[in-house]
Amino acid sequence: MRSRPAVRIFRMLRWAAALAVLAYVVWFLLQNKSQLASLRNLSAPLLAVLFLVTILNNLLYIFRFRHVVRKKTGLQIPFRSWVRFFLISRLFSLMAGQTGNLYRAWVFKKEYSVSIAKFLASALFITWLDTCLFLLFGAVVIAAAAPHLEVLGINAALLILAVLVCFVVVPLLLGKLLGSVHLSGRLSGWAHRRFLELSSAILTGLKDPVFLLILSSGGFLSFLFSAVVIFGCFYGLGLPIDPSGVALFLAVLGLCNRIVITPGGNLGIKELAYGFLAEQLHIGMAEGILVSLLSRIITMVVTIGLGLAAGGWHLIKHPPDGSSANSTPGSSSV
Repeated sequence: MRSRPAVRIFRMLRWAAALAVLAYVVWFLLQNKSQLASLRNLSAPLLAVLFLVTILNNLLYIFRFRHVVRKKTGLQIPFRSWVRFFLISRLFSLMAGQTGNLYRAWVFKKEYSVSIAKFLASALFITWLDTCLFLLFGAVVIAAAAPHLEVLGINAALLILAVLVCFVVVPLLLGKLLGSVHLSGRLSGWAHRRFLELSSAILTGLKDPVFLLILSSGGFLSFLFSAVVIFGCFYGLGLPIDPSGVALFLAVLGLCNRIVITPGGNLGIKELAYGFLAEQLHIGMAEGILVSLLSRIITMVVTIGLGLAAGGWHLIKHPPDGSSANSTPGSSSV
């Protein structure tokens, strides 16, 4: 099915925004070429550690996400099959965001006779939970290590806690308000259903303390893995940063990974956000941008490498159901 003009225009605007912001990032770095010299400080052993930690973080997320899907849908997906599915879908999402969603829809419909809506409820829940956990852990670390740290003249810990409260309250509040409302529009109806699914998933999850404890423990470990990568990027570039600074970057990373404005994982937006934070911490905007680009490259290489190793290259060359090489898996209706 061809996408509607409004959808195509929206996608074009997102890419236009990404290219515009990225162009500014490149221009800014070219105006600050002296900071690029810090890339020479990177060592092979450090990069190897950062790649290894990123791989471990991916495997941890795979385990946690599978636990959520099993809880929400009742599916007992073999771990090996789940790992392959997850890695390939992430590869497709990196190549073209909607392709990853189509592949997920195709697999769940064909292999397990499950609607993509049920899978989305699981994805929305773990996305919401991880965002809240990164904000919570970030606020706690900042409050303990640097209680007077400010961003734009506002106490950083209190600012992050305020954002956390919004993330906790808004989905539940909207779920209450929209529960008795019926929206028939394609986009509004889709958003309406997602909010209701998220609200229901949150309420269900909060009623199961053991389930929540397992996921939160894994979320804390993921926070530590991410902290190692952020600190390692700064350290590798020869830039000073303390635990409160790392926690501040992780709080923003949690938001950038979940609130996607531009394609490619907020391409350009994340770089500007890191540059802004680094400037606030008196490290330097160019240095913050370099850290963002370095962490992005590490994530991309790991995603591509694991996705191809899991069989992504075979699916790219031989799409399912005999479709042409230019089509995407899961293009049939779900």
